[in-house]
Amino acid sequence: MRQQSEFIENLEKEDHRIADHCKPLSLWTPLDLIILPQNSSEWSIAQNEKYLVSMHPAMIRSPKINRRISEHLTDSEFARLEKDVA
Repeated sequence: MRQQSEFIENLEKEDHRIADHCKPLSLWTPLDLIILPQNSSEWSIAQNEKYLVSMHPAMIRSPKINRRISEHLTDSEFARLEKDVA
């Protein structure tokens, strides 16, 4: 997911289509040494949230992060759309 990679460029081309269906959540930490610059995880159509987590691998182990993802999936428009389809 390098900046200006083909993947990122294609994703940006589809921003409007994604935003029509859901509000993405992007969580990032300024302490990350894997994703540089750290704020490159911010996405113009997403709800961007910064967390002070010690390092990149710790993001998936953080109870605070996991709780936030769960809240977002439960409260998001995506969850409502899923219920309408079922």
